[in-house]
Amino acid sequence: MDTEATAADDGVARPIGALLGAARRARGLDLADIARDTRVPVRHLTAIEADAHDSLPALPYAIGFVKAFARAVGVDPDMAGAHFRAETSKAAHVPVAPAMTPLDERRLPPRGLIAASLVALVAVVGGIVAWSAGAFDPPRRSRWPRRARRRRRRRSRP
Repeated sequence: MDTEATAADDGVARPIGALLGAARRARGLDLADIARDTRVPVRHLTAIEADAHDSLPALPYAIGFVKAFARAVGVDPDMAGAHFRAETSKAAHVPVAPAMTPLDERRLPPRGLIAASLVALVAVVGGIVAWSAGAFDPPRRSRWPRRARRRRRRRSRP
């Protein structure tokens, strides 16, 4: 469908919702058909047609929904996305860096507690390493003396 001809029918620039709604009706499509084909919920398609931008999700999602709707009804998706972006009041999310203020010294633990915690941590890690190396295992008796005892017992039997 020619979007310039549809927009120029009235001689007045129409909102994107009206333009997409007119293109959908001209093709004889129902909102449920478009929702099934584009996987955009019907509530969002209805909001796009009604130009209820506040009930749409964040701007990137809304633009994607408009472009999918436009593609389904034969309207240029890039033009529809640009038209929607121009007429919407939604702003793109701009991340804000958190304020990096130094910590209040009263909220920090005492230095003695920090030192004791580090000593305890080193002791625990050292204990784990020593245990895994077998430092706490009982000494192993060699098998040789046991064999020697058996031989003595055999010799002493009549």
